[in-house]
Amino acid sequence: MMIYIRKRNINEGLITNNMWCFDLLDNPQVNVKTDSYKNMIEALNAEFTSLEGNTEYKNILKELENLRKKNNL
Repeated sequence: MMIYIRKRNINEGLITNNMWCFDLLDNPQVNVKTDSYKNMIEALNAEFTSLEGNTEYKNILKELENLRKKNNL
């Protein structure tokens, strides 16, 4: 998952032209703004409390936070 996240800003607008409910819009890219990094960090913290002391887990959270700052909305 981190390999993909490093390569792409997951806070970019959502491409909607292939979705049935948006396929007739003039602008196929709807500017849906959400802080996906923040959502991911919060979900990881809520679901993986048993990994709190794990160094690799801490490094992943730190990298996500750095990517969040770099790719802010």
